[in-house]
Amino acid sequence: MRNKKETKMMKVACAFAIAALITMACIGGVFAKYITEAISADNARVAYWGINAVSSVDLFKTEYDGAVDPTNTVVSANTDKVIAPGTEGSSRIGITSAGVPEVAYKVVSLIAVESEGFGEYNPVQLSLDGGINWLSLNEFEGAINAEFEKTIYPGGTTPDDITISWRWLFEVDDATDVLDTELGNMIVAPSLTITAELKAVQID
Repeated sequence: MRNKKETKMMKVACAFAIAALITMACIGGVFAKYITEAISADNARVAYWGINAVSSVDLFKTEYDGAVDPTNTVVSANTDKVIAPGTEGSSRIGITSAGVPEVAYKVVSLIAVESEGFGEYNPVQLSLDGGINWLSLNEFEGAINAEFEKTIYPGGTTPDDITISWRWLFEVDDATDVLDTELGNMIVAPSLTITAELKAVQID
């Protein structure tokens, strides 16, 4: 009986020993292995654009004050805007920005001057420098397109606005008075249109 009891106890002891070895192996696998680990993250926001408007051309009127008397001396009979000898006007055009854009962009201008019915004689002159230099219609169109072809890089400011001025001289000479009168008496009135399309386009 004693031998059987001792044998049984030895078997139990061996079982505990094996279990202990297995447990130690498992614990060693968890707490004693090599570990190399790297965790990283990145975040970005959308770059600021902020260009939110393109100004419009507003050059002509339905009525004009006289050169001496503040009373209107030229008044349209309806809602049409008109021009006549002695009249003049100006308008600022350009892009606006609510802040400083964070991307490079190019300002592209599509500005056209179109006259109808004037023939070879068109008395209207235009200026880009406050009236220091006056240009013919063809000269004016080329000058303003060149003025607005600009590239702006991040952090830069928007291009300065340009003031377009126009005038129709009142007194030049007798021959010019005759030509002016012919324009005013035409059954279909000649007309002048200045169209401005400005775009700010991101560049890569």
